[in-house]
Amino acid sequence: TKVLMNEIKEYESSREMAQYMIKTFKKYPHLYRQSVVASFNPLVLYMVRQMDPNIVTNLLFKEGFLADWMKYDPTVLKSKDYPVFLEQMHKSYFAGACSLVSQWLYACFMWSLPLCDWLLLQCMIYWLPSFIGAGVLGFENKMAYDLDFVRSLQKRGYRVNVWVVNTMHQKKQLLQVGNIAITTDYL
Repeated sequence: TKVLMNEIKEYESSREMAQYMIKTFKKYPHLYRQSVVASFNPLVLYMVRQMDPNIVTNLLFKEGFLADWMKYDPTVLKSKDYPVFLEQMHKSYFAGACSLVSQWLYACFMWSLPLCDWLLLQCMIYWLPSFIGAGVLGFENKMAYDLDFVRSLQKRGYRVNVWVVNTMHQKKQLLQVGNIAITTDYL
């Protein structure tokens, strides 16, 4: 079965994006059966579920999420999935426009990034999904090699979506576990 995944990457206007999704689902009712709304932004998924609990949402997460954001260089590419406050902090720090206190806070944040990433991942796996009403949990394929982890999510009642699975070996391995949605570049 093929399912359309509508991924929301916008962080600045969560309410507007949620409202747009609701309008789209109302206009095309077959989407209720054939698609999910996915995002790394739990706030937008929470709003979608509050506005229409019949829409299935997919909370996306990955290991090292904040560290990846901090590698982003806003001078090279403007990204809509980069939180504004991190972008401003990053730009100011590297432009030397920060006060000494701001530079110290930025340095502390960077030093504590591994712990922050671990805490965020724990929240995304164990607390946020039930709070926001997510029915699907989506994560990168390197996490799916831990089949006990995948099964534990399924036992908690979640559908699992693994992305991006492009090797036949991993596709076969995941399909044997059963009830897993796979996002791939190759059918």
